[in-house]
Amino acid sequence: KALGIAAHNHKDDASCNHAADAFIIVAAPEAQAKRALAAALCRAQLAVVGNVEEVRRANADGTTSFMRWMPGSARMYPETDLGPVVPDLSAVEIPELIEEREARYVSAGVPADLARTLAKDKHELFDHYCKSTSLEPGFIAQLLLTIPKDIKKRLGLDPEKVKQKDFDAVVAALDAGSIAKEAAAEVFCAIIQGTGAADAIASYGQLAEGEVRKRVAAIAAEAGDAPPNALMGMVMKELRGKADGKLIAKIVKELTVPVADATASGAVLQHIDPADPPAPSHSVKKSKAHK
Repeated sequence: KALGIAAHNHKDDASCNHAADAFIIVAAPEAQAKRALAAALCRAQLAVVGNVEEVRRANADGTTSFMRWMPGSARMYPETDLGPVVPDLSAVEIPELIEEREARYVSAGVPADLARTLAKDKHELFDHYCKSTSLEPGFIAQLLLTIPKDIKKRLGLDPEKVKQKDFDAVVAALDAGSIAKEAAAEVFCAIIQGTGAADAIASYGQLAEGEVRKRVAAIAAEAGDAPPNALMGMVMKELRGKADGKLIAKIVKELTVPVADATASGAVLQHIDPADPPAPSHSVKKSKAHK
């Protein structure tokens, strides 16, 4: 069939009557063979016009031979025997642009500078933790970016030594409330220095609320009439990482109430024992009236 096509196109037989003659044999389905022959004819016609844009091989005898066409505008090496293929884009998922991802993170409560970095790096981990935990997006961003950077800058430790499975374990412990958010950096430091993740998490486990109240009350008793901010600093110095900061602040607030002091120009603070709550305000008024 291929020979028939060649003979038909040239209206002659496929024989060579001259030493410089040649013929082409194409073996392919008819439609494809016709396209190939048409391309060969076009190439032959171009050969007598001038230089053709193509890549040629330098031969040992000083001549050259064809290697491949020069790159076309559509693809690097056009396949002349194949027609164009129109892909089905219905199942193609268009990826989220970096700018769109950054805007999504900012709207979720992540600071703009962290959102910009997350949008380019670690966004897969960030999205995973946001979906699989109840931790706030802003805190997750700190776990991934701020805390590791601070550990490296402040302590000279390499945060890259924390394996992914250990990082996941710390995140799970934070999500479960087993460790306080304030303890995250200390736990990571312990892991970097060789402590196993389970042991590091256990060593920074949160105290029960009753134990926290007991320790805060003891510190308050020793502090005397220290202002609330000073007392809070003393408590955090001892309990940082061992109890949730919000719980500590709540207990400190409960233990420090303003009372009038006749000898002072302003209000002072009185530390109240949780086991001995103050009398109701109307009782105090009656006592003053009685005096």
